[in-house]
Amino acid sequence: MKILFFVCLSLAGAMVVSAQSKAVTNADLDKYRAERERATADYRENYAKRGMPSPEELDRRNEQGRKELAELSARLRAERQERERREAETRFVEYYPREQRTEIVWINGYPTYYYPNQYYPNDRGPRVYQQPGYFAGGQFWPTGPRTQPKPLFVQPRN
Repeated sequence: MKILFFVCLSLAGAMVVSAQSKAVTNADLDKYRAERERATADYRENYAKRGMPSPEELDRRNEQGRKELAELSARLRAERQERERREAETRFVEYYPREQRTEIVWINGYPTYYYPNQYYPNDRGPRVYQQPGYFAGGQFWPTGPRTQPKPLFVQPRN
């Protein structure tokens, strides 16, 4: 059993040592840099012979491609936003019947709810409850309960 344990341990150690990668030095990279610079110089000298575009032409094509890609991206984004807006509007119209739907109308710079059927939902008037509180530091700080206070004991009227 001990022999099997030591054999497995030595195999695991051998795998760990063999899995380590070689360190890449600047001397290794200089060889590739020199090769790349030679290829670039050769391209600049012989691009016309090979029937390839000049580096300036390549730069111009790349810039034109970037512009077209940016325009396509902006157009697709606008189309997606418009499609999402229409879908949200369709869901809203399907979810709320006409008599419960409200539209926000801006009057004197303040939003006002407008009911297109000219009566409030369920003919109960506007359901408006404003949470008591105040604005400070860019936040709303509520004060008091969320429900309207009611008397604890009600005396019957005579």
